[in-house]
Amino acid sequence: MKFTYSIPTIGKVEINFNGYPYKFYQIMERHNEVERLKKLEHLGVLQNIFPGIRHTRWDYTMTMLYLIQRLREAGLEGLSRTRKVGEIVLSGRDIMQLLALVANIGHFPGTFAVEKGIMRYIAQSKELRNKLKDLAAIDDEQFSQINYFTLNKLMALVKLQWWQEEADDAEKNLISAVKQLVKQSFLDE
Repeated sequence: MKFTYSIPTIGKVEINFNGYPYKFYQIMERHNEVERLKKLEHLGVLQNIFPGIRHTRWDYTMTMLYLIQRLREAGLEGLSRTRKVGEIVLSGRDIMQLLALVANIGHFPGTFAVEKGIMRYIAQSKELRNKLKDLAAIDDEQFSQINYFTLNKLMALVKLQWWQEEADDAEKNLISAVKQLVKQSFLDE
C-alpha cells in the first residue's frame, strides 16, 4: 500500500507498507485510531506559544514511517532479516513499521502533561494499578518501569488487548505479536 502524506517541515512524501504493517493499519482504521491520532496534538503547550504550529500524533507516526522507508532506500542492513514473533514471521522493516504504528496509540490528549497527572492518580490507586496490569498482561517488574514517559505504552497494551478480544484468529496473532514487540521494546530491560 502506498500513502501520500504531507508531513510538516518535510513536505509531501510517499510511504509504502505492505503485509503485516498494512494489516495492522487496517485494524487501527477499523477502531478509528488513525482518525483519533490525526486529531491528537503532539506538541502540547508549545501550540500556545507558537500559534499556527501543527504536529499531530499521526504526523509523528507518518514521520517515523517515512524515516524507516528512507533507511530502507539507503540500504540499511537488517531490515530484510526475519524473526519469529509469536506465531508470525516479521522482517526487520515490518518490526520497525509496526512499532511506529503502535507507538502513539496509548497517548491521551494533552500529551505528557496530562499523562503525568494520570500517573499520580494511578500511583494512589492500588485497584486501578492491578486492573491496568491485568488488562496489559504485564507483571509487577514491568509495571514498575512505567512512568509518565512510558504510560502511553501501558495504555497501548490495554488498547491492543481490547482489540484482540474482538479480532479473528489471524488478527489475534498479529496483535499478539505487536503486544510482544511493545513489551520487548519498551518494558523489558
